[in-house]
Amino acid sequence: MLCVTHLAPIAARAGHHVRVTKTVRAGRSRVALEGLAGDARVEEIARMLAGERVTDTARGHARELLGDAG
Repeated sequence: MLCVTHLAPIAARAGHHVRVTKTVRAGRSRVALEGLAGDARVEEIARMLAGERVTDTARGHARELLGDAG
């Protein structure tokens, strides 16, 4: 199953994480997929929680969410 979400608590429940990014160049959209593991999972969940300025508090909360999911 593939679930796309912007909600960190939902994303944290997943067994595998993939970051999807979209860019537009010369009027054309491109989508890139990047598999995440380890600290990259924590950083992405923290970014979902905090926005662009990720704090240690957000990282801690992300670790808690990921720990609860495991």
